[in-house]
Amino acid sequence: MRPNQENSLYKGILNYNNMKKIYIFENTNSLHIEEALITHYKVFEQEYQVKFCLNNRAINRIRNNPTIFNNSMNISKFTNLVSFLKGVSKSDIVVYTTISARNIFLLYVLSLFFSKNIYYIRNANSWLSYTKHSGNAFYRAISLFTTFIKKIILKKSYQVFVANSNIKNYLVANNVETAINIVPYKFFDEDNYNLIQYHNELRVVIPGGIDISKKNLSLIRESTNILPKNALKKIKIILLGKPARQEDLDFCIAWKKEIGDSLYYYTSFISNDEFLQAIKRSHYILGMLNINFQDKYNKEIYGISKDTGIDAQAIAYGKPLIINQEYKVIDEVKTSTVGYTDSINLSDILERLSIGDQYDNISTLAMENSRKISLKNIKIRLKGL
Repeated sequence: MRPNQENSLYKGILNYNNMKKIYIFENTNSLHIEEALITHYKVFEQEYQVKFCLNNRAINRIRNNPTIFNNSMNISKFTNLVSFLKGVSKSDIVVYTTISARNIFLLYVLSLFFSKNIYYIRNANSWLSYTKHSGNAFYRAISLFTTFIKKIILKKSYQVFVANSNIKNYLVANNVETAINIVPYKFFDEDNYNLIQYHNELRVVIPGGIDISKKNLSLIRESTNILPKNALKKIKIILLGKPARQEDLDFCIAWKKEIGDSLYYYTSFISNDEFLQAIKRSHYILGMLNINFQDKYNKEIYGISKDTGIDAQAIAYGKPLIINQEYKVIDEVKTSTVGYTDSINLSDILERLSIGDQYDNISTLAMENSRKISLKNIKIRLKGL
């Protein structure tokens, strides 16, 4: 190795060792673990040494991702957890990507050790107000306890992260004084952008698992059934997820009998590559959300107090979004979003879009809007965190 190369390598190692550390802590079994960890790694890798602190379940989920796996510590082992506690300095930051009833007490204990704790808030009401849910007494007690702990750690937190500006505005309106930064579930990636031309077939993707108890798929089914035949034959609806239960599969089978090749669905797990290619080949992403969401503990409002992956997918791939009108889309993508009110209105929209004359304009707007939420822009906002 030449002297200049040696000096360059030495300076690189020295600079890396002098970088502040940011620890990404994840000890749940969330469905979106890998995507959340990759997002945070990409956001912080240039300015910080990024270390992942994961439990056994999270480790197993990311085992095939060397970027994360090789920088991970298994905190399910008590000795590693102790090492983690000892290793974090006052200037280091700890980011907790998932907060749940199962891990909240541990996070409270950890907050006593570290001064720069950042919590990712996905369900704002569970942090702000005690439940009024009249369900199972056990779940009510768990909710009261977790909300009490959340209020304590929120008040002490260094910062909080949220997925979009709507949730940030909701927290501010509810008198949260902690610094709030936006780190989207997904961000726009030029490598994923694929400008699809319209060639007499409108490809509409509905991402996520097929679950008729959670998604109003009956509405889109009604819409396709009242479409004129000449419009229907130019439309392809792709359900980009597998059926959750037998009744969901039965729903898809019956629907396909009604509209034939205009519906495509999967019956097994979809690989990341196949998911990516299906979205890249699509023209629109379609969402149908039950706006008022009630889990075992709290009531949330999609798009206001709770984030969702549907608009994040549209942003990540630069695609126009079709979504029920009561859903509050973020300001950044309003001009590339089409809202519908009911099955008749959605049918009219699909018929109009199948002509194809509006696609070039709205797809250009979608790409321009998504670039506002690019990795580069997120890094600029978070510089010097």
